[in-house]
Formats: sequence, structure tokens, C-alpha cells
Amino acid sequence: MDAVPDLGFTAAVKVAIEANTPLREALYSLVLFSSVVRGDYTPGLSDIDFLAVLRRPADEAKRELKAMLEEATRSLRPSWWTCPGRWSTKLGTP
Repeated sequence: MDAVPDLGFTAAVKVAIEANTPLREALYSLVLFSSVVRGDYTPGLSDIDFLAVLRRPADEAKRELKAMLEEATRSLRPSWWTCPGRWSTKLGTP
């Protein structure tokens, strides 16, 4: 098993989201899960999974988030990554 990947990319993602007002306003939550956080991630073989919860439909924000996540995780060499986006009108204040 390889060492747990450096999760420092999460700080870069947070800064990028905070700097993008339309994305920040549309995004309710972004969750990183699966092998990368369990510690059994294998570069070039494993995927990286995110779940984006949006406050409203936001196609442009989803495209920007996708590009941002691809760039932020490039050094981890994922075989692919997923980021399904869901929106709900029943979200409370975080």
C-alpha cells in the first residue's frame, strides 16, 4: 500500500472556492470521500470522489468546480475522479 497522499490540495480548493463568489454562493457543501481519505489510495489506479451539494442549479458553477478539482488533484495522478452535483431547496444555513 502506498503512503496516504498529501491532502494539502484541499486548502487550495478552499481558497479557490472562497475567491469565486458565484461558485461560493451556489455551493452548500463539498465532500471528499473514499480511498483518498481512508488511506488506501493508489496513484494512477484509484479514483478521487467528491460530492457537491448545491443550493440551486448552477451549470457554470459546476463547470468551474470540475476544472478546479481536476487541477487541484492532478499531482495525485488519479485514474479518474467523480463529483456528482445535487441541488436542493431544503437546505438550512450551514
